[in-house]
Amino acid sequence: MDDEKSAYQTVLCLAVAMLLLIGCGSRETVSTATTVPSTGRPVTPAVSTTKFTPAVPMPSPGVISPATVAQLERLNTLSGHKDRVSAIAFSPDGTLLASVSADGEIVLWDVESGQEVRTFKHRGGACSVAFSPDGALLASGGFGHAVRLWNVESGQQVQTFKGYDGAVCALDFSPDGSLLATGSVDRSVRLLEVASGQEAQNLAGHTTPVFSVAFSPDGLLLASGSARPELHVKLWDIESGQENRTLVGQETDVHAVAFSPDGVLLASVGPMAEVKLWDVESGQVMRDLGGHNGNVFGVAFSVDGTLLVSSSDDGTMKVWDVESGRVLRSFRHGGEGSAVAFSPDGSLLACDGSGNTIILWGILD
Repeated sequence: MDDEKSAYQTVLCLAVAMLLLIGCGSRETVSTATTVPSTGRPVTPAVSTTKFTPAVPMPSPGVISPATVAQLERLNTLSGHKDRVSAIAFSPDGTLLASVSADGEIVLWDVESGQEVRTFKHRGGACSVAFSPDGALLASGGFGHAVRLWNVESGQQVQTFKGYDGAVCALDFSPDGSLLATGSVDRSVRLLEVASGQEAQNLAGHTTPVFSVAFSPDGLLLASGSARPELHVKLWDIESGQENRTLVGQETDVHAVAFSPDGVLLASVGPMAEVKLWDVESGQVMRDLGGHNGNVFGVAFSVDGTLLVSSSDDGTMKVWDVESGRVLRSFRHGGEGSAVAFSPDGSLLACDGSGNTIILWGILD
């Protein structure tokens, strides 16, 4: 466990060192990416000139959107963890927030009251967490070389997936809840059958630790992001288990990936202030967003896809307008920037804060 933590810390230290050497200038132009199609032959496409114009419905009262982001206020701070918060996730109905810390403590919070509902322990330390689509199960992964499934209502552990040779840093349930995708320091991307407890597929292809995974909204693709020196985002075809496309152009470790709600865009973030928006169909970088002054660990789209939020260890969380690429708001959280999430109804925004806390932002009535 100590070797895995040391390796991960070394990666981050290298990123910080490079940042101090080369600086972190603002990147305002769209960059060029190299796409490796399923044939394995890399091609270098022209810089995308396609203008992304999302369908923007009239925002409901209280929903975070470009029209209401100026009204965001800090609503609550959830305190209780004894160690750094490493991951958070809202339940599908938005009533609960799950958080895990580096010491392996998992806390379920009542979102409305801000009180702890229950706690349980992931042995060996935890760094990833995810709710099943029906909200009945919670998955946790970490430094114990295992993924654990918990019954949300009872707090009892109901399943354990073992066989990893490194920390499990990333988790995501498929939209239908039948599969759980995992990404590990052992370089593996695995699809686990939730019902049977068996491994469905091992998606082999990454040559460095995998820090992030995310299913597309339709469940047909899985995105996975790896560390240096590979620095790839791979898109996998779930039905066949084959690599669909490799997105080459990430400049640093891929700390997190997220699909837009319509599946058209993929966001990726990493050290040295990197925030990229990719066109999923073409594999091209649509926008390279510059603004942070540190390593970026968390990223999430708003429920209507018009906003992108990124969180960094520079102590800030930035809210971007997806269409223009502009920063609409910048918030000071003072934490490590490990995680950020929108509530399912789009009315709340959560991220880790200083002092092992979680901060909730929303629009006051």
